[in-house]
Amino acid sequence: MPRCCGPPAGLVKARSLTHGSGMTSRDRFRQTRAYGRPDRVPLFEEGLRDDVLDRWLAEGLAGQQELASRFRYDVRIPLASNLDPPGLLRGRGDLAAYRRALDPEDPTRMPAELRPGAPPLAEDAVRGLTVSHGFFQTLGVRDAASFQELIWLLYDDPDCVREALEVHARFCATLADRILRQTPVEYALFSE
Repeated sequence: MPRCCGPPAGLVKARSLTHGSGMTSRDRFRQTRAYGRPDRVPLFEEGLRDDVLDRWLAEGLAGQQELASRFRYDVRIPLASNLDPPGLLRGRGDLAAYRRALDPEDPTRMPAELRPGAPPLAEDAVRGLTVSHGFFQTLGVRDAASFQELIWLLYDDPDCVREALEVHARFCATLADRILRQTPVEYALFSE
């Protein structure tokens, strides 16, 4: 799993989000998306592989704060909803549990940043919403064994898989609508 190489948590507040240009990360992203005139192209930290970061540290990199000072990362707030299914779909007997568990009104399904008592979102940060984890994770695949089991189910009962995907799609759409009523976002992520 990549380690974060962007600004450490406390550094974001200490450093101006405008990077001296007067344009915030959110303004820059919106200008870029609208074919406008941003002061530069937005740059978001996506993580580094452990072996790359270890090598840079061995070659003299002082640490993650040095990376933050060398790269002018833009600030974003990834709004990660709990989209997880109740487990691996094994057959028609699991569909009722899917329907019950995938409740878009369940407060634990909301991103932590939007739950009651959470601090307000930074107005100058880019906001993104993960809308789907893709075909396999939507159906509970987490490893090779569960992948194989799902592939057999897809062969044996494709209508069951289709029905589970429809349940999950309605759940994701309703949850996304609920989130978007609470806050605007600049982008949406659909995995796979």
